[in-house]
Amino acid sequence: MAQYCSEHWCHNSCCTTACAPHGTHHVVYSHVPKTGGSAIECAAQAWADAGMWDLMGHVPKANADVCAARCASVPVLRVVSVRDPYGYWASTFKFAWECESSGNGCSQMGTTLRGAGKLSALRGGFASFMRSMAEDTHR
Repeated sequence: MAQYCSEHWCHNSCCTTACAPHGTHHVVYSHVPKTGGSAIECAAQAWADAGMWDLMGHVPKANADVCAARCASVPVLRVVSVRDPYGYWASTFKFAWECESSGNGCSQMGTTLRGAGKLSALRGGFASFMRSMAEDTHR
């Protein structure tokens, strides 16, 4: 399992460091899985330790709102990493394939895909996986 610079599913516990006492701004950063957000979190670790950034990982907006509110004395910038759709799904397919092949589920994403019955579509290749995902979108 990959090691991350910050917790990815921390909900409201992501913002435990006090806001920078003399900061001019504050950044609340979250990211969609498989968008390279972990690399940004690693690069921003010193800013997070100094109280200038909250590294939220993969959390709902409501959790980011809690963290943003605690630094309301300065302008708060919310940053969310996203990815082009094809690249995202190609990466998700590769990750899911590796998870299924290893037999350990790999992460919350693997568990979510398994629970939704999507891992069985992997056997048919990328096109089969995408058809299975599209079926949910068009219901």
